[in-house]
Amino acid sequence: MTNLYAVLVFLFASSTMLSGLTAAPFGGALLTTIMLANYKKIDFTKILERKFELAFLCWIFISCLWSASGAAAFTKFLALIFFYIATIITTNPSFYNLDKYKKFAMPLVFGCLLAIVFFVVESTTDGYISKEFRAIFQPHYRHHFLLHFLDRGCSVLSMLSWIVIFILFKRKRWFFAIAYTFLVVYILKMSDSLASYLAFVLGIATFVAVYFSRMYFVYIVMLVVFACGVAMPIFSHYQMPREISDSHPSIPASGKHRLFIWKFTAEKAIEKAAFGWGFNSSPNIPVDEETDTIYLEHYKWPPLPLHSHNNYMQMWLECGIVGLGFFIIFLIRMLNKILYISRKDSSVLWGAASTACFINYWFIAMLSYGMWQMWWIGTISTIVLLFSILRNFDRDSKV
Repeated sequence: MTNLYAVLVFLFASSTMLSGLTAAPFGGALLTTIMLANYKKIDFTKILERKFELAFLCWIFISCLWSASGAAAFTKFLALIFFYIATIITTNPSFYNLDKYKKFAMPLVFGCLLAIVFFVVESTTDGYISKEFRAIFQPHYRHHFLLHFLDRGCSVLSMLSWIVIFILFKRKRWFFAIAYTFLVVYILKMSDSLASYLAFVLGIATFVAVYFSRMYFVYIVMLVVFACGVAMPIFSHYQMPREISDSHPSIPASGKHRLFIWKFTAEKAIEKAAFGWGFNSSPNIPVDEETDTIYLEHYKWPPLPLHSHNNYMQMWLECGIVGLGFFIIFLIRMLNKILYISRKDSSVLWGAASTACFINYWFIAMLSYGMWQMWWIGTISTIVLLFSILRNFDRDSKV
């Protein structure tokens, strides 16, 4: 089974560059196989101990009752519950013999390196691998490649890289850790995913600040997360996207579009400010084609695509102020957990890498993906699992 876990970790790290959607099946398979192999040790009381998270999930479930997406909301909620329960169970240190899972480290490193190779090949050959793969299953379909097809993979790579950096520093491979960091910066700079690039650079600054402040910088991160959660709905409501777009032509079209999305989201959220439109309702929010359609740079843009491109705004829109409050506190609790574990284990390196990865995730979540997309949730769950496992080898043994 240990070899199977290593293979799944390797496939998760590498295949997501070609198709980010594979994060859900490979991440889910890894969590499931670990649970099945150790089913006798499953302790559901660990789940019941997390009263705040259960209250948060209960509110999300209740909001399904009035969701604009109807029965689809309950289906999505079941998938969310699976990943949450699986993550809680598999990250319990007493759940399994951790000595078996040391073998996760190098498959992860090589998987991320292969993902970088995939990026280079795809970006320089006009998507040769993906075109050949699709031609097998869709031989009569004309395939084309755009660089932004790799955006999901770049986002996964940026977050997984913090585990790789932790492993290399832990093994005292200083040169390789620094070289790998610069390599990822270069790859993300060459990509079409500006959010992933900026998130990783911000993660580097966070890693340095947290490490040399001996974890005290985490308090500043908590303050920023709270302040942004409060300020984002206010900014979105009062900002003037048309004026900002016209006065700042250097902003990319996608960035300008986000300003309009946030404005529209705020207007719709205010209509049902307290309780929201219901879980997973963003794709079904009513839109008036004549008055709401955005005309920007000679193109027509939807006022609200499948999601709000900001997790704070999506949570407010779907679950109301109550849900937004839950979400902000949940993020702060995650940071507080990192702080607690780092100090308990005297593991500043693990804490710095975990906080950097959190910032990486948080920044991308504030600009890019919908928070209920299964590949995104699968990515987060798998990264939490890997960090939890590797934490146990940071105290007195080598990864």
